[in-house]
Amino acid sequence: MENTRKIVLIMADTQRCDMLGCYGNTDMKTPNIDRLASRGMLFRRAYTTQPVCGPARSAIFTGTYPHSNGSWGNSMPLGANVKTICFYRLYGVK
Repeated sequence: MENTRKIVLIMADTQRCDMLGCYGNTDMKTPNIDRLASRGMLFRRAYTTQPVCGPARSAIFTGTYPHSNGSWGNSMPLGANVKTICFYRLYGVK
């Protein structure tokens, strides 16, 4: 069997890093996220293509900027011809 890595993205809506214990806020009790962070990857410096959640997610799943994929605001669908990572996985496109 092929040795492949699995990646899990956890995207909480409006969850700033200063509201998590793993980023140093001792007043916040987030034991499950803290445990995941201690055993996985914790980004100390991350940037987004858009400060609005929908377009930021569209960039992650398409590999394109929101102004290119059609979702430059919340509740805006992707363009009809935009391919997502699901398309590439399903059809074996590299």
